[in-house]
Amino acid sequence: NQALAKELNREVADREAVIGERTLALEKSNAELAYEVGERVLAEQRAKLQFGLLQSVLDSTPDLIFYKDYRDHDGTYIGCNQAFCDFVGKPLDRILGVTDFALFDEELAAFFRAKDREMLDAEETRINEERVTFPDGHRVLLSTLKTSFRDADGQVVGVLGISRDITAQERTEETLRKQQRSLRHMAHHDALTDLPNRLLLTDRLSQSILKAQRKGQGVALFFIDLDHFKQINDSLGHSVGDELLEAVSERLLHCVREEDTVARLGGDEFI
Repeated sequence: NQALAKELNREVADREAVIGERTLALEKSNAELAYEVGERVLAEQRAKLQFGLLQSVLDSTPDLIFYKDYRDHDGTYIGCNQAFCDFVGKPLDRILGVTDFALFDEELAAFFRAKDREMLDAEETRINEERVTFPDGHRVLLSTLKTSFRDADGQVVGVLGISRDITAQERTEETLRKQQRSLRHMAHHDALTDLPNRLLLTDRLSQSILKAQRKGQGVALFFIDLDHFKQINDSLGHSVGDELLEAVSERLLHCVREEDTVARLGGDEFI
């Protein structure tokens, strides 16, 4: 009996030792799990904070920013900023999960889809321009940069787009072009009669001489001035003299062919 009691006591002690070891192991495992859970919670909090900051930055940007999934879906929107929501005229929850064909008319949606495919097939960033209409009816010219974005494994996920309203820039450029055309015109034409001035006359005369030499022909050149023009200015005033010069210019233009040139050298002198 004593031997049996000793054996039982030894077994109990061994079991208690095993239980103790297992308890310590479980406590250690629980502590590690609690640490991992805490780290994950902190990571999720940091990720939410970073996502919130990123979304705030995107929403404060006037450019239209959007990204679509072309991996599992055919151009489904998976994110955008507030400017893009304003452009579409719908809240974020009605944009996510749908394609261009649910947001725009078929022609514009097909255009967007084609540009997405061109960029993905070329595997390079593309910039294109398109005229679009906002929900309130006003039209703008957008310059859109499209590029692909990838996952952690380097696989292409979809298309990231950034569209900028360049309507004002286009107007400015058109104004500058008009100013340039106007300056070029002023540099080569008489301010009063709008006839070619001495500079443009010299160029056209040179071209006419070269053309005549190639064809073995001649060039007719008439030098015309007005008699007693100074008396008109002195007696009736310069405004009447200007009207006379304009009238003479009109009459001379009606006396020549379309390919001929009538120029004013200055004063009452015409060529």
